[in-house]
Amino acid sequence: MSDTKKWEALKAKFDKKLSDKNKILVSFEEGKVPSTAEVFTEYKVPYEKGIHQTKVKDRDVIVAVDELLPEETMTFEEAQDTVKDAMTEAMLQETLANQKKKVKVEIQPGFVEDLKKTFKK
Repeated sequence: MSDTKKWEALKAKFDKKLSDKNKILVSFEEGKVPSTAEVFTEYKVPYEKGIHQTKVKDRDVIVAVDELLPEETMTFEEAQDTVKDAMTEAMLQETLANQKKKVKVEIQPGFVEDLKKTFKK
């Protein structure tokens, strides 16, 4: 929306409203999104200025692109947390894979049946 006052009024009207099933009706998110984001690649929203509508699973999604920013390189400080998270995830996956190779896990059929009975209640 070109008028920020209209945008703020729209957010105030719908933000945090719940449906009759206590699900959030509308979610407003703002921020920088790269051209490689899932919404542009998988859901075929054009990466261009304007307001675009698409379906994500069973939800209607409206994407308002107000500015296209050039690709930028992160500084070392900005990238530190991202790299740390990625390395932690990679090490965790490797550790889990090694543990699965070493340990044989066998689930008794009776245990699964007890779980099913318990969670049906």
